[in-house]
Amino acid sequence: TEALRQQVFEQDRRNVNTDSDSEVLLNVFAYELEQQRQLSPEAAIRAVAGVHRRCKGGYAVVSVVLGLGLVAFRDPHGIRPLVLGKRSHAEGDEYIVASESAALDVLGFQRVRDVQPGEALVITARGE
Repeated sequence: TEALRQQVFEQDRRNVNTDSDSEVLLNVFAYELEQQRQLSPEAAIRAVAGVHRRCKGGYAVVSVVLGLGLVAFRDPHGIRPLVLGKRSHAEGDEYIVASESAALDVLGFQRVRDVQPGEALVITARGE
């Protein structure tokens, strides 16, 4: 992680303020998304591919991207779990992504499926 932290600082020109691996990973994702020069679900998927190229080990990420929606992804080896859930009501469907299905149960969501190793999901504000 220290080598990646240094790369984020020197090459990506991003300052990491804590010792958190999550902050490093978030900065890698933000940099890769910025390199796409547009904000779309497809651009987010390409940015996640950049994260997969640069980050080793296990991770499961759920992030809100302003102007896009919810972006969730899992490491290519499936080391960390990630699950997609859905709750339907009269106004439409709501989605949730969590590391454990217990969170879905508590909040009244139905489990849809596991996010596959290396998979990225983008859920827009419209629920698409």
